[in-house]
Amino acid sequence: MSSPGHDSTTTRHRRSRHNPQLPLHDSSVTSKRSIKKGAIPRSSPNLAEVKKKGKMKKLSQAVEDDLIMGLQELDMNPEAKVLAGTGLVFDEQLNEFHCLWDDSFPECPERLHAIKEQLIQEGLLDRCVSFQARFAEKEELMLVHSPEFIDLMETTQHINEKELRVLADTYDSVYLHPNSYTCACLASGSVLQLVDAVLGAEIRNGMAIVRPPGHHAQRSLMDGYCMFNHVAIAARYAQKKHRIQRVLIVDWDVHHGQGTQFTFDQDPRNYWVPILQMEGTEPY
Repeated sequence: MSSPGHDSTTTRHRRSRHNPQLPLHDSSVTSKRSIKKGAIPRSSPNLAEVKKKGKMKKLSQAVEDDLIMGLQELDMNPEAKVLAGTGLVFDEQLNEFHCLWDDSFPECPERLHAIKEQLIQEGLLDRCVSFQARFAEKEELMLVHSPEFIDLMETTQHINEKELRVLADTYDSVYLHPNSYTCACLASGSVLQLVDAVLGAEIRNGMAIVRPPGHHAQRSLMDGYCMFNHVAIAARYAQKKHRIQRVLIVDWDVHHGQGTQFTFDQDPRNYWVPILQMEGTEPY
């Protein structure tokens, strides 16, 4: 009497002789007989896996080629100049204006003094590369502001306190001083000085500690203590003089810098990103 296992095997062989299209072996039986207890079965890769490995190999080769090309283009000269240092512009002339009729205005000379003292306490002032402030030229201011507005601001150097107050009251949150125009030009020029230094490979980055502020100023409008929009002028200056294609402006303040936004609203070359702090966490 034969066993059931022997009968099933004989039947399979008989079927294979009469119908060669039938498989010679039962894969489930074969796998059970060939795999030892505790062993991990090894399956041959299917077509999709083979293609995937081949694609990964091609991608790896492309990455390797790009890396080799990049290394070949590196300047391996040991005497090559390495960018280092943070540029700093700070000029006491920027403190030579204040509100003549209201001492409570938060935009005041003490703002720059506080920043300077903090830099000294943190040991940062001596670690910076000092740059001389300069005045922005009218042509540079015109990269953002209208000639008529610039001319009007220039006249504030020669009018009395009463006239300054009347003109200031035509704007929102603004005061004017006979030195306001000079200091605003010096503030804008200080930022441009650092733009030249950074893009001229003299330093890695820079900070201009200036007043009056600028991000509220619009093409023909003072606003929020701002006469000229320093960062907007700097962005246009970098594009015109240094052929920079795009500029990212990160505006970190308690208040919305609408002047900078309006300047670049329709300009795809520049990106303006506002970061607003909670009111009262920092001085104006």
